[in-house]
Amino acid sequence: MRTLKKGDRVEVQINPKEKFRGVLDEMGEGSWIYCDMDELGMQVYNTETTTVRKIDTRRDAYLRFFEETTKRMLEITRAKNEDYCGSLDDDPFANFTMVERAGICTTEQGFLVRLSDKFMRIASLTKTGKQKVKDESVEDTLLDAANYCLLFLGYLKQKKEEK
Repeated sequence: MRTLKKGDRVEVQINPKEKFRGVLDEMGEGSWIYCDMDELGMQVYNTETTTVRKIDTRRDAYLRFFEETTKRMLEITRAKNEDYCGSLDDDPFANFTMVERAGICTTEQGFLVRLSDKFMRIASLTKTGKQKVKDESVEDTLLDAANYCLLFLGYLKQKKEEK
């Protein structure tokens, strides 16, 4: 059983046919808990004779998804930064600043162009549901756009610190 705390949504299974949901109000002495059950009002349960489990809220599920996704984004940005900037270049923004060095546009405009490319792809794929490039899904494109946003934020932070 996961650690329960006051305010957790819980499900209490009395027997194979009876389950009730509610909010954990208080942990009592020993194995006793007090729950404000949706259908029954305040109830007291012994965790040794009933099964009590925490119910993941949609927020819990989202936060777990967010944590897993940002870990995946870190792996992606490490790999792609190595591919785009090389292991010899210490500048993680080298492929973005290149447009300014080449006189094409500012680095900031370069970030925005790349982001707009991603947004156009996302809009097209979600509207039509058709995908010609099979090895880059909508999810991949969304993760790339999110990483571009963080790269842009990192670039702006570094630029501000260098002034």
